[in-house]
Amino acid sequence: MDGLEAQPPTEQTINAPSPQDTVNSKTPTPPANSPISPNVPPSPFQKRHTHTCRPDQTPWWKTLLEGLALATVICYTIAAYKQLDTMNRTYLEMQKQTNLEQQQIAGTFGAIVPAEFPRPSPISDDPVLLKFQGINLFFANSGKVKATGFIADGTLRRVTLPDYKTLGIPQHKQVTAIQIRPYDQMPPGVPGVYAEQPDLRFDAADFTSHDIKRLHDYKEAIEVSGYTEYSDGFGNTVHQPFCFLYTVPLRHVFDNGAATGGGEGMWGLCEDVRRIVTQSLNWKESPK
Repeated sequence: MDGLEAQPPTEQTINAPSPQDTVNSKTPTPPANSPISPNVPPSPFQKRHTHTCRPDQTPWWKTLLEGLALATVICYTIAAYKQLDTMNRTYLEMQKQTNLEQQQIAGTFGAIVPAEFPRPSPISDDPVLLKFQGINLFFANSGKVKATGFIADGTLRRVTLPDYKTLGIPQHKQVTAIQIRPYDQMPPGVPGVYAEQPDLRFDAADFTSHDIKRLHDYKEAIEVSGYTEYSDGFGNTVHQPFCFLYTVPLRHVFDNGAATGGGEGMWGLCEDVRRIVTQSLNWKESPK
């Protein structure tokens, strides 16, 4: 067993400096016969010819054909755009014409439900009778087909003249009808004028003799305004506003003895009546 123990080498196998000799040395010096040498020559400089290039080998006739093809594409694109613009304008004109024809057909054969002038006209000077009558606004179909989904919404106001300020509390009413048939489609035995006529009825119980006198003195007026909405039978929803004014014509006596105005009160369109009121107040003179 003693013969198997490891023995230290008897001599150095590599000719290298000892650690004691390299303590103070910054860089070890390789042996003279070392195959590694730091003196390696640089690679030779390669010249690059960057200022010269190969000339274009494309024949001139091919370049010409490509230019002609590009010009043809541009011209075709411009022509197609103009043609498309013309087609769009033609289509819009046709659409307008079709809409106009549909409106003409609807206006001729469709349902027409205008708001009639309120009743009574004239308003009674008797407050008791006026309370019994009320103020009514009727709606009738004067078209050729029935109106469906009818809605009438209105408000009655007493207003001052000439500034049209509201007096008291306005009355608001609304009436609906599933359908309103034309006059010529009423069942036999039913008065066609009054059948299927929805109406807005406003209470006149608050009117006194003093209020009626103010109507005759041109200090007050009665306004009924609102809107109607219904289907005319051709897929169109008709929305129409309305506005009526009740006034008693003002009597004017001029210097030459001529007189104008006066008489019973009447209903009229708000725009027309307001203009008449303005003219009447401008012409107003003290009666003789």
